[in-house]
Amino acid sequence: MIKNYFKIAWRSLWKNKLYTTLNVAGLTFGISCFLLIGLYLFDEVTFDEQHSRADRIYRVIEHKTVNGEATTIAGAGYRLAEDSKKTIGEVENTTHLQRMGRANILAQENPTNFFQETVTVADENFLQIFDFPMVSGDKRTALQEPNTIIINEDLAKRLFNKTDVIGKTLQFSFIESIPLKITGVLKNHPRNSSFNFSSVMSDATFTGDSLNRAVRARDWLSNNY
Repeated sequence: MIKNYFKIAWRSLWKNKLYTTLNVAGLTFGISCFLLIGLYLFDEVTFDEQHSRADRIYRVIEHKTVNGEATTIAGAGYRLAEDSKKTIGEVENTTHLQRMGRANILAQENPTNFFQETVTVADENFLQIFDFPMVSGDKRTALQEPNTIIINEDLAKRLFNKTDVIGKTLQFSFIESIPLKITGVLKNHPRNSSFNFSSVMSDATFTGDSLNRAVRARDWLSNNY
């Protein structure tokens, strides 16, 4: 009986080819649009939602006028993060992230295997504010010490073909004299995220430099953070 139903349906559809084509095309277009809109909405509503305190995390941007034209810059000076905790009662904690261009990164044990990556620097509060799951390492101390770095699973596998790399050392080509000890491995974060780094150096790596400290002490306007 069911076989006969299919035969009758097929003959009917074949007999009315134009009607069938229009209906199938319309149904296909409708389902495709529904799926694309659904995927877009899901991506939007889950953007940066992997952080448990997402509703309390704010990014500081700067509005300024340059040559008579208003502009917005997604960055601020170093002192803003440092002083806002002291002067704004509602601020519980702050962190700053700095991108310093791209450079070759390599494992000291295999210097011929290198990749060009963005140099990202953050202070120890970075892992306290944002929920980046770690494969290994302690997020409370991973960015505390100078000359330390955390990397994600993808970079660990590209450099070492494994993720068990705590204690191994890396170097960025722009600071070749400083070996960076790996203190943590992060899980690869979602693509619908504000963050796309593969590694983060500790900010403490640079605070030991007296010139660097002097520049930061008066940095309100650099937009570097």
